Amino acid sequence: MLRKRSLNEIELRIDPGSATPANEQLTHQIRGGIAHLNAINNTD
Repeated sequence: MLRKRSLNEIELRIDPGSATPANEQLTHQIRGGIAHLNAINNTD
């Protein structure tokens, strides 16, 4: 089980050189997933 603090510290670092359309889409989905997990984690 992740500690609450560690989940809130999840961050995504993207190399600017890897910004292809496919990577942009993935980045968007991953950021959305992180935001979703943080929202769930902060409801208790």
